[in-house]
Amino acid sequence: MKLFIIGNGFDLSHGYNTRYTDFKKFLTHKSYDIGSFRLIDFFEDDDDLWSDFENNLEFIDFKETTDFYVGGLDPEWSDKEYDREISRRSALQDSFEEAPEKLYPALCTALSDFIVEETYDEKSVLDKYTRIMTNNDLYITFNYSKTLENIYKIPEDNVEHIHGVAYHSSTPDPDDFDYSYESPFIIFGHSDTKKIVRQAEDSNPINPNGCLNNINDLMKKDYQLQSFNDFIKGRTFSSVEIIGHDFGIVDKPYFEELNKALNKNTVINFWLFDMSKSNEKLHDLKIVFPRNKINIIDNSI
Repeated sequence: MKLFIIGNGFDLSHGYNTRYTDFKKFLTHKSYDIGSFRLIDFFEDDDDLWSDFENNLEFIDFKETTDFYVGGLDPEWSDKEYDREISRRSALQDSFEEAPEKLYPALCTALSDFIVEETYDEKSVLDKYTRIMTNNDLYITFNYSKTLENIYKIPEDNVEHIHGVAYHSSTPDPDDFDYSYESPFIIFGHSDTKKIVRQAEDSNPINPNGCLNNINDLMKKDYQLQSFNDFIKGRTFSSVEIIGHDFGIVDKPYFEELNKALNKNTVINFWLFDMSKSNEKLHDLKIVFPRNKINIIDNSI
């Protein structure tokens, strides 16, 4: 029996555009309103941010979101202009006060909708995978899509969606300005390894950014280590096939748990799309799996 660890690169190899940069494009054409703002308004228009969005959530300074919307009050304004600006800022304040409660569920809702829409069309199987996959193997997927079940017909009992499965949310009423989002049904977030907690600031119409202070603390990933261990408990694997996963720091706790459960004779096969990174990945893998033989397999072929 083999254990497959599946990441987003698996979906990408089938022609699905499921990168976070694709998610950013999706959000530019969607609302997912939070008060006066669209969801995407809370994030910088920076491809470096979106290239590894989940990991970078840890370092986003949401306070800076207000800089674009709130400037200085001009002492030369007329009373009418001054009152109008204070009224505008009061409305923004209400929106920022909603953000801690709604930003994360809105983000998960949007991400789930994006995955459902992007992976709706069924793609063809790839021979390189069908040669090694069987219905007797086990599959832990970090993807929200059901590519394994829909394309490769892997039985659902053999697949553990460790971070949940995407499904399309009910579309909010565009005339309802009090958008409410369902509790997140997928798991998403950062690892919170280097976060520096800042002191909260008082919030008011003149300085509303205090509402967003430390909001990324609410976006820390809820690791499902118990479910992970229960799925592989008591199993012996001839090999672990890591396909499409970047082996990054966000999901490192899962691989550390896997190392505890593996027999030392289990071979680790890491499928890599960019072989120029083979030495780097081999080094990282050896740290986590010091007892096991590790092979780097060219997945670009």
